[in-house]
Amino acid sequence: MTTGRAAQIAQSITHPTEQARALTAAAKAAAALGDSDRARRLAADAEQAARSITNPNLQAQALSAVAEILDPTAACWLLGEAFAMGSWWSPLSAVARVAPEVVPARTGRIR
Repeated sequence: MTTGRAAQIAQSITHPTEQARALTAAAKAAAALGDSDRARRLAADAEQAARSITNPNLQAQALSAVAEILDPTAACWLLGEAFAMGSWWSPLSAVARVAPEVVPARTGRIR
């Protein structure tokens, strides 16, 4: 299946959580194949789908997943929003993948 076909299927999903998940996966695949333009468009679509999720914890999870495929600056903005709205586990996991050098420094201060 091509990333174009995966994107078509993802766009046809009507449930926001599942659509965000599928679009994020398609964006990751496009990025892995070196199609950065398609990856950016799909990430933007995934973010839009994530923002339509009404459950704050699920929305935080979806935004955190999208953040993992963005540039670090954009990822930080989304992760900040995710931290503010839901459980902090999802965004913290994403931070560990996006900026791993930050997590040990910050968790060490909690002790």
